[in-house]
Amino acid sequence: MSKTVLLLVLAALGVTAALAQGPASSPRGAEPVAEARTAAIERQVQRAFEALSSQPDQARRLADEALVALAHNPDVDLEVRTRTLLCEYFNERDPEAAERELRSLRALVPKLRLAALGVGVLACDGELKEQSGDNAAALALYDQAVALAERVHDQARLADALHLRGFLRAVVGGYPAALSDLTRALSLHEAAGQPGDARNVLTSVASLYSRMGATEEARQHYETVLRSIPDGPASRERLIAQYNLGRSLEPLVRWDEAQHWYALALAQGRELGDLRGQLHALRGLAATRNARGDGQQAQKVLDEAQGLLPQVHDESLRGQLLTQRGAALRLLRRPVEAQPLLSEAIALFRQGDAAGDEIAARDELARSLADAGNWQQAYEQQALSRRLSQDLMRSQIDQRFAAMKVRFDTDSKDRENQLLQRENTANELALSQQRRAATLQIVAVVLASALAALAGVLAWHQYSNGRQLRQLAMTDELTGLPNRRQALHVLNQALRTRRGTAALMILDIDHFKRINDQHGHLAGDEILRAVAQAWMGQDQRGITLGRLGGEEFVALLPDGGLPQAMAAADRLRRAVAELDLSRWLGPQPLTVSVGVTPLLANDSLSKVLGRADAALYRAKSAGRNRVEAA
Repeated sequence: MSKTVLLLVLAALGVTAALAQGPASSPRGAEPVAEARTAAIERQVQRAFEALSSQPDQARRLADEALVALAHNPDVDLEVRTRTLLCEYFNERDPEAAERELRSLRALVPKLRLAALGVGVLACDGELKEQSGDNAAALALYDQAVALAERVHDQARLADALHLRGFLRAVVGGYPAALSDLTRALSLHEAAGQPGDARNVLTSVASLYSRMGATEEARQHYETVLRSIPDGPASRERLIAQYNLGRSLEPLVRWDEAQHWYALALAQGRELGDLRGQLHALRGLAATRNARGDGQQAQKVLDEAQGLLPQVHDESLRGQLLTQRGAALRLLRRPVEAQPLLSEAIALFRQGDAAGDEIAARDELARSLADAGNWQQAYEQQALSRRLSQDLMRSQIDQRFAAMKVRFDTDSKDRENQLLQRENTANELALSQQRRAATLQIVAVVLASALAALAGVLAWHQYSNGRQLRQLAMTDELTGLPNRRQALHVLNQALRTRRGTAALMILDIDHFKRINDQHGHLAGDEILRAVAQAWMGQDQRGITLGRLGGEEFVALLPDGGLPQAMAAADRLRRAVAELDLSRWLGPQPLTVSVGVTPLLANDSLSKVLGRADAALYRAKSAGRNRVEAA
C-alpha cells in the first residue's frame, strides 16, 4: 500500500498520530491528504462538542488532540471552534486557562473565513465577564454577539447569543427584554429541531418566572423540563434541572423536597466532575440544613464546598456560600464571627446587582447583630432589608406587567402576520386566476373586515386590561388597602396642598416576625388582614389608609392636626389590642406601635416619613404597644 493511500485511511479513521505525520511524497497526492486530515479533525471537534454536556473531560481530551493535529495541518476556522469549546470548558473550572484561550481566539478572529465564528468568541468573553461579576461588560459583549449573528444570518448562533443575553438580562432585572430574547431563542431552537437546546432555554424562562416572584409557575416549568430529558447517563442538563427544581422549592418552604433534588444534583455533579454544579448543590443542601436549625450539619456541607471553591471563579456563588456560612455560625451561637462574612456577601451582591441575594444576606446579618446584642444596627439592617424588599417587589410587579405587555404584543403581532399572510395569498391567487377575481375581491373584503374586527377586539381587551392593571397597581392585594405607591402619591398631594392641620401616622405590628416564625406565614397574612379590617372599622371620614409594605401601615389625616391624630392613633391601637385572634395566635396578644407627626410648611416626602419613622422607633424602644409623636 502506498504512503498516500495509508495516510488517507488513517485520516478517515481520525487517528491523531497519522494526522501529525509529514506530507505525502507525491506532490499530486498532497492536496487530497490535507483535505482528508481537515475532515478528520472536523469530525473530532464535532465529537468534542457532542461530549461537552455529558462527558466534559472527554470533550477536552478530544479538543486537545485536535489542536495537536491542527499544528501540523492549520485551519483557522477549525482552531477557533476548538478553542471556543476549550474556553467554555475552562470557564467553569479554570478562569485563567479560559483567559489564555480567549487571548488566542482574539488573535485568530481577524483571520477567520467564516465570520459567524466570532459570535462564539464574544460569547466566551461575555461569560468570563459574567462569572467575574461584571454584568454590564458581559451584556455589552452579548449585544455584539447578537448583532453579529443577525448580520451574517446565522440562526443557530443567534439562538445561543439570545439565550445568553436573555438569561443575564433576567439576572439584572430586565424582565421584559429577557422574556423577548428567551422567547425568540426558544422559537429558533424549536424550528431547527434542537430539543436539548430548547429545554435549556425553557429552563432559563422558568428562572425568569422565579425572579419575577412567580414561584409556582417556575416550579411547574422546571418539572416539565426534567420530565422531558431522555433517560441516560449523567448530564449537565439534568444536573441544572434538578438544582433549579430544588431552588424553586425554597420559597415554598418545602425543605424535604428541595433537599432531595439538591442531593440528586450533587451526585450528578460528582459523576460529571462538574465543580460549579457541585458547589451550587452544596449551597442548596446547606440552606436546607440551616432552615431546619442544624448549623452543625450545614457547616460540614460548607466545609466541603470551601475545598472546591478556589477552583471556580464565581463571585455570586461565593456570596451565597458566605450567606449560608453566616447563618450556620449564628445557629451555632457564634454571631460575631458571622457578621464579617455576611458583610462581605452583601458587598459581592451589591457589585453584581443581585437584589434578592442581598436582601437574604441583610436579613441574616440583622439576626446575627440582634443575637450579639447590637439592637440598633440590627434594626437598621432590618429596615434597609425591608426597603430593598419593597423596591424589589415593586420592580417585580412593574416588570411582570411589562412582560405581560411583551407577550400580548408578540401574540398580537403573530395574529396580525397570519392575517396579512392570508391576504397576500389571496392577492397572489387574484393575479394568477383572473376568472376568479370577483370571488377573491369578496374574500379580500371579508379578510379586511375580520382584521378590523380583530383590531377592535384587541383594542378593547387592551383598554380593559389597562384599567385592571392600573387598579392592581394601586391596591395591596392582601389587605385591599391602597398600596405603598398610592398612599405615597396621596401624601405627596397633601404636602403640596395642605399644611398646618394635616398629620401622618405609621403603624407597625409588634413582633410580627416572631408571629411568622411561630405560627407560619398563613397566620401572618390573616393577622395583616385583621389589622386592616380593624383600621377600616374606625371612623374614616377624610382619612386615607394604606399599607406601606410588610407589617407597616400608614394613614393621612387631612384635618385636626397632631392632637386629633394622636387620639385616632390611640383608638386604633386599642382596637387592635381588642381583636380576637386566638384562632391563629392562641393566648398570645397582638399589639401595635404608632408614630405620628404633623405636616409642616416646608416638608418633603422624605422629611415627613423620616419623622414618623423616628416616632415609631421611639414607640418600639419605649416598650411597644404605644403611640409616640414627632
